[in-house]
Amino acid sequence: MIDVFAETYGRLSKLGYVRAYPDRDEVTGYKWRLRAYLPDDIGKVLSIKSLDVINMYSKDEELLMAFIAGLIDSDGTVAIYVTRKRIPRERIVVDYTIAIYSSNKEFLEKLREALRMYGYELRIRLNSKAIGKPHTKGLPRYRNIWEIYTQNSLTISKLLPKILKYMKHREKVEKAKLLLGVVTGKIPKDPELISKTVKEMNKRNLRSRNESVKEAKQLNIEGYVRIIYPDLRKEDIPKGTRIRAGTLF
Repeated sequence: MIDVFAETYGRLSKLGYVRAYPDRDEVTGYKWRLRAYLPDDIGKVLSIKSLDVINMYSKDEELLMAFIAGLIDSDGTVAIYVTRKRIPRERIVVDYTIAIYSSNKEFLEKLREALRMYGYELRIRLNSKAIGKPHTKGLPRYRNIWEIYTQNSLTISKLLPKILKYMKHREKVEKAKLLLGVVTGKIPKDPELISKTVKEMNKRNLRSRNESVKEAKQLNIEGYVRIIYPDLRKEDIPKGTRIRAGTLF
């Protein structure tokens, strides 16, 4: 996701790059915080909070597909997995899901209406219930998480090719290509083959994430920050160093 952020916002940034700050994390130990300085007009579009944003992106199917791809990259999943079913008989099968998550159910309902205009039928369900106490000063608000999703192979075979060309998240693109191959019959729907392929993907992705955490830890200890350009070139510089348009000064 760091590369996606750098490629996208590095091009839009006033300075032509994004900053990556290594920081402590309760789960992984270390993480990256990313920052880009954007022009005001782009910032205004990205900060739109009302549901009108869906009206803006649903005027054209291609625009809506690009919007959906961005939602999947950031707040969604493309999952293909092997599971055991017992009805009508016990067997091992390949299942799959495309989903987008949000605590705003109304947003997902409006998104479903937009997709329905172009012939795509998706469902909405509760993904996880709110936990913890209601919001009080100094504490986060815990809310229900909803998801708009489809597990229908026909819907996926129609929808996935149109959003895949706009997706940027490397891990999700990899699984989306595998899923598209399965639902279109180009890749056998063989549980053993799919299980092996997904496990290999997950191992590669885990190694990549562990390496990223290791780099964040090292730079945090040394007191460095990372500059990432849109072509994914990287410069590690001491904290407090000023840099503009790729030039140290």
